[in-house]
Formats: sequence, C-alpha cells, structure tokens
Amino acid sequence: MMEYKEFILKVKMAVEEELGKDYEVKLQQVLKNNGSLLDGLSICKCKENCAPVIYLNAYYEQFKREMPFNEIVMDIVEVFTENQDMTSGIAQAFTSFEEMKDRVVYNLIRAETNTELLKDIPHVRFLDMAVVFYLLLDRNEKGRMTALIHNNHLECWKITGDELYQLAKVNTPKLFPSKIQTLGQVLLQICKAQFGNSLSPDMIEELSEEEGTDSSFYVLSNEDGVTGAGCILYEGCLRKFAEQHHSDLIILPSSIHEVLLVCDRGEMNYQELNEMVRCINKENVPMEDVLSDRIYRYSRADDKISLIDTL
Repeated sequence: MMEYKEFILKVKMAVEEELGKDYEVKLQQVLKNNGSLLDGLSICKCKENCAPVIYLNAYYEQFKREMPFNEIVMDIVEVFTENQDMTSGIAQAFTSFEEMKDRVVYNLIRAETNTELLKDIPHVRFLDMAVVFYLLLDRNEKGRMTALIHNNHLECWKITGDELYQLAKVNTPKLFPSKIQTLGQVLLQICKAQFGNSLSPDMIEELSEEEGTDSSFYVLSNEDGVTGAGCILYEGCLRKFAEQHHSDLIILPSSIHEVLLVCDRGEMNYQELNEMVRCINKENVPMEDVLSDRIYRYSRADDKISLIDTL
C-alpha cells in the first residue's frame, strides 16, 4: 500500500500531467477547525491569483478502501473543471460586497482549540464556542464550495463584523433550513443507505420504537446535514421545539454538523451526559469535526442557552 506522503505527491504529478502546462498545481497545507491541518491541491491557470483547494485526505481514505488511483485523479480533475468558470470570477467578486452579501453564512466552532484561526477571522463568541463566517460560492449534489471570511475581507468591503453577523443571521436559515429528527430516524436512514433492502424488519422496528417519546434523543441539523450545529442560533428554532414538548432542553454537541436535543424534565444525569459527550468526541468524532466537550441547557422562560456546569 502506498504511503500517504507518496500518495499526495503522485496525485499532484498526475493532475499536473492531466491538465497540462497551462495550469499550476501546488500542494498546500490549510489550517482547519480545531487546529487540524489538511493537505490539498491548489489548482489555477497560470498568472491567475485565485485558486480553489481540493483536499486529499479523504481521497487517501478512499484509496485505502481500494478506489483506483486513476479514478481519484480523474475525479479531482472533474471537480476542478466543473467549477473552473465560477472560480475564475471569485477574485473579482470578492472585491464587490454587493455581489457577495447574500452568500454570507455562519457556522459554530470550538473557541479554545481555534485560538490561532480566530486571530485572523471575524467571529462572535458564544459561550465556549465561536460563530465564524463563510461565503457560499457553489452548491450541488456533490457538496458545497465555500470560502472562509478573513479580517482583510472586511477591510476590503468596508463593513464591520456586526454587519457581517446580521447578514449571516438572515442568510443562513434561508439557505440551510433547520431539520429535527429523532435519533432513530437518523440511524434508520443511515442503515437504509448502507444496507438497502437487506435491512431486516426487526432492525427497522428496533430503530423506530422510541420515536416521538419524551425520552427520545432528537437530532438538530440543517437539511444538508453539514455544518448544522449553528441551527441552535436560528431565531425561534429551539423555542418552537421546546414549546411543542412543553419542556426545557438539554443540548449535546454531537459535532459541528449537528447537535442532540433531549427534553429536560429533571430525570437526566448531567454528569453522565457530559461524560458521554467527552467519550464520543474522543473515540468517534474526527478532530476537525469536534464542537465542544460541554453540554448546554435551553430555558423556555429566558429563551436562552447556557452552559451546564458538571465540574
């Protein structure tokens, strides 16, 4: 099996050969969430300044699962080619705030493990987390193309961080509506996607048996299921759900992509729930997806989220 460093170097060389001498292909490390560094290919036409980055870490995992090397190279070339026309206009669009303001969206990340990143980007602190901002550049069945907004973008656009936040509060729920399902429903969808018609009726019944009860865990995310933890900040989202269940809520940060909600009727052991979150973060959540090791409480009376102290 080819080692990772050899793999990314060979991918770079193969993409260079496929695209030809009119394109510049560079290996680049990018600082991502929680201090993780991802390796990517920066591809652009020679003499152009704007270059999208296609990350290689996930491709290596697919390679280890026996995805043919040539297929990986052609997929990277296809992703770049499909987005090339849009990419060529990004640099110009970045200079015009009017063209970009409806694409400003936000996400939640952990503050403590992102101190270096937060120095360079506009953000709003929220408890032990931070609201950060992106531009949604493209969106299709393969995913999204986004660009993290940096402090120098605000200088170029001549706007404040608060103005950015106000825009994102309008755009994000509109572009990525929230979705709440029971944990059983989500697991059932995952199992159906993986096992299809071979899923047994007993398994379906077991996954569905607690749906709709107050003891259920509910999954809150956006309709894409990607970077959906920020839905807890959507105006009225938690309030509406809490009123429907006549209960305050405990919020468990599953990852940057979703949170778990459970009704708080005084029956839950906060310490055990917090330990469960810490354990899952440590054992099952990729470092770049971890949101928080803490748990939270939503109060209907205050319409407010607060940290639960279990120390």
